[in-house]
Amino acid sequence: MASDHRILRIAAGIVLASVAVGAAVAEAPPVVQRKEFLTPVFLIAEKYKSMQGPSQSKRVTLLDSPVRELLWVTGFETTIVDAAGTTPLPQELLCHSSFDILPEIHNQALGLPARNFGRRVFLISQGQTAIRLPKGFAVPLASDEPIILGSQVLNHNLAEKDLDPPLKLRQKVVVEFVRDRDATTPFKPLFQAAADVLVSLEGHAAYVGTSDPGPLAHGSSCSSGEPAGGSLAGKQMMKDSLGQKFTGHWVVKPGRQVYRTLVTEPLGLRVDSTVHFIAVHLHPFAEWLELRDLTADRTVFRSTARNFEGRVGLADVDFLSSEEGIPVFKDHEYELVGAYNNTTSEDQDSMAVMYLYVLDKSFRRESVAFPTAH
Repeated sequence: MASDHRILRIAAGIVLASVAVGAAVAEAPPVVQRKEFLTPVFLIAEKYKSMQGPSQSKRVTLLDSPVRELLWVTGFETTIVDAAGTTPLPQELLCHSSFDILPEIHNQALGLPARNFGRRVFLISQGQTAIRLPKGFAVPLASDEPIILGSQVLNHNLAEKDLDPPLKLRQKVVVEFVRDRDATTPFKPLFQAAADVLVSLEGHAAYVGTSDPGPLAHGSSCSSGEPAGGSLAGKQMMKDSLGQKFTGHWVVKPGRQVYRTLVTEPLGLRVDSTVHFIAVHLHPFAEWLELRDLTADRTVFRSTARNFEGRVGLADVDFLSSEEGIPVFKDHEYELVGAYNNTTSEDQDSMAVMYLYVLDKSFRRESVAFPTAH
């Protein structure tokens, strides 16, 4: 009888050990791959404001394979490095680094409906040099669809006397992703929706997407302003559904300014959902950027920017990362509000964009034209 009890205890121990091992396997993190790209060498020989420095755009893919796979992009990071690509340089020389897709190709590959969201997936700029989505969330991507990596540098602070010879630098860009076949648990798909602070080019204040606004329902109107110069001159002029003209790259006069833009139409939310990551793109002299739900009279997210002391540039910008998520609603009105404080005696350029990573309820794994991975 004693030996029978001992056998039962051993058998029970084996079962428990098997359960423990099984649990460990189920909870093992997925294998994250890192694809690194180096830009050509950029030369810094003078001062360049935002959007005015040397730039480059390159078309790439994440996997060198003829067989299409489903990938889950979990992160994007950019570092300013020397010409050899090894030694980090001051990150204040970063203007931006972007990760764009071609929406028609992307939607067709993933079996997604056409929608009015843009091509941008990630944007890195001063104050935030890395984006890593919350655990379990990612942007789905076909392994063979083209990615357009955009890179630009700037120089607000180095004088020409310090640039003889010119400074040589590169951007080192890293994309982090998981192959669907390596995913230990299903990822929750995200798509990116953007909201820009816009200034009116109509010669007067205007509301985006409406010609008959009600201030209580639609918030304050866009300010009337002038577009900034540089490489984006003329390219940032945009029209809303009514043909009204706005720009997302404008001039900030000396002093403090607050800008408000109705962003319901640009966000284009078609279903109620949740936001799980928010990144913000700002230029130097920015103070904060806030997304407000006008219908619910609440703040969705407010990002505070911290500028360098004694020199021009953004040291840090707040972002949001949330597994739980923040609710957003298709029938609510949204407003973007931002503040700049130009502490110099000359005009400065500015942008203010909030990138929302929203749970994609239209994505269906079974609709993707790939072989079954599991």
